[in-house]
Formats: sequence, structure tokens, C-alpha cells
Amino acid sequence: MNAWNSQNEQRTLKDLTPNVEALLCYVGGWISGIIFLVLEQKSYTIRFHALQSIIVFGALSVAMAVFGAVPVIGGGFAGALGLIAFILWIILLVKAISGDYLKVPWVGDLAEKLANNSFGLPTRANTSEEKIIVETATSEQPNAGDVPREEAPHKEKISNAADFKARYYSGGARAARITGSAFAIAWCVVLLVFFNFYNQYIAYYEPLHNGSTNWRMHTLVTSDFRLWLPILSTTLVLSIVGHAVLIAVDMYFLRKIFRIIMDGFGAATVIWLLFLFPFDFNAIPNQIGADAASFGVRVALVLISIGLIIGAIVKFIQLIVHLVQGKF
Repeated sequence: MNAWNSQNEQRTLKDLTPNVEALLCYVGGWISGIIFLVLEQKSYTIRFHALQSIIVFGALSVAMAVFGAVPVIGGGFAGALGLIAFILWIILLVKAISGDYLKVPWVGDLAEKLANNSFGLPTRANTSEEKIIVETATSEQPNAGDVPREEAPHKEKISNAADFKARYYSGGARAARITGSAFAIAWCVVLLVFFNFYNQYIAYYEPLHNGSTNWRMHTLVTSDFRLWLPILSTTLVLSIVGHAVLIAVDMYFLRKIFRIIMDGFGAATVIWLLFLFPFDFNAIPNQIGADAASFGVRVALVLISIGLIIGAIVKFIQLIVHLVQGKF
């Protein structure tokens, strides 16, 4: 894994080593992230870690609070998010103290943009390393006057492909993909268990007006729901197996093919659910509310299936383009 050259950065808290500062950004979750974002005004690397800690653990804290307020099933989802947060916390602590630069998928990119755009600091502390790669590739090309004009596009294509591979297979990018696959596996396991064994908790919860905190549960799924479970289970199991393979064999071509296949299976799963529509919202006392819930679920399922189909098409086109350009 590539480590950022934070040793060469200016820092406000000079009594602490960069690794210790990065570690402390995560120790207290989003709270320590805010503290170090305020205290460290010079080091881009430390500010990135602070921002990533704020975004990751702040979002997870809010999500756990929201799910925790949901009756019956909310506690289970909040517990699952808590487990995910704990695993991610351990990973980030270990990587930070070892000096490795780990970007959490999606969140890491946002933290980088905020650190760069908000504070006017370098985009990466190891920019010099990337510059050396680009300059090396450029220096290997002869001057334009010494090379026939038609060879220039070919040289540029090779350089672009090499740059793509260097970025895609870098240690930090690979670690982010592995982390994403690990969390995808955990989430698929949670969904697999919930929908197969606890689907009756997909329900309308009516509070009992007797001064107690008890709720009456009205299950919203019908007996047709079991007809949907086989394809859902197949999709989730394939996703678990596929992500496990990608953790062991990290290849761009393989990952793209897997994502295209899973988008197809996901679309088929959602379309089959829309076709069966094993939901009965009549338990909702307000008829307008019941009709609105039924309509809203149908619209959401249609949009999700369309999004997955479009996503599969876009990924397929992108894969073909990258194969032609030698980016794989």
C-alpha cells in the first residue's frame, strides 16, 4: 500500500508524529476528527484523516440513531451498523498508525475534495511520486520532430494505459476496493438472514394506547413473498461469492464483469418483486396513506430496476472502451 509522504509536510502539532496524529483522528470517531480538524491547520494529510473520520463515523452515528428509533426491527439494523462501524474503526486505526493512506470508498474521495478545495493545500502529499511516473513516461517518448506524426497517438495511448494501471493497482486504491468488498459481503449476509427469517417484521406498527410502550404489528408481506426469496437469495449468495473472489483476485476486467452481472441479477430481482408485489398495505388505517404507500413502493421499484439496467449498460460500454484503450 502506498503511504503518503506526510513526514515532509508542515504541521501545526509538531510534538506528535504524523502517524500518531492520523491515529488520533479516528480514536474518538467524529469527535476526535473535529478536534484535529480544528487543531491541525497545516498538514493536508492529517486534515484528510480528520475529515474522513467526521464523515464516516458521523454518518454512521446518525444512521444508527435513526434506525434505533424504529420499533422492533430498528435495533437489529442499528446493531449491524454498529458492527460495521467497529470493524471499519479497527481497520482505519491500524492503517493510520502504520502510515498507510486508506480511502474509504466514496467517502475518501469526498474528504480529499474537501481538504483540497477548502484549504488550498496539495491534492496529494505524494504528488511528487505521481509526477515522477508521468515525467518518466513522457521522457521515454522522443521529441515530436524525431518521430513520425502518426506514431504520437500510439505513444499517448500507451502512456494513458500505463497511468491508468498505476493508479488503479496502487496500494491505496486496492485497499479501498478490498474494504468495499468486505462491507458488501457483510451487508449481503445481513440482508440474506433478514429477508429469509425475519421478513414478517416488514410491517406496520400500531402503538397501543394503554400507557405502555407496546406495539401491535401488522405484517405487510403476503404469502407470495416466498416466491421472491429464491431469486433474492441467489443474487445475494452470488454477490457474497463474487466479492470474496475479488478480494483474492483483484483485477479490473474481472471486477467490471462481476458488477455488470450483478446489476443484471439485481434488476431481475427487483423486476420479479415488482411483478409479484407481495405487499398488502390495507393494515394502514388511513386508506389514502395505504394507497400512497403502495404507489410509492411501485414507483421506487421501477426506478431502481431502470437504474440497475442503465448502470449495467454504462459499465459494459465503459469496459469495451477501456479494453480498446488497453486500460485493464
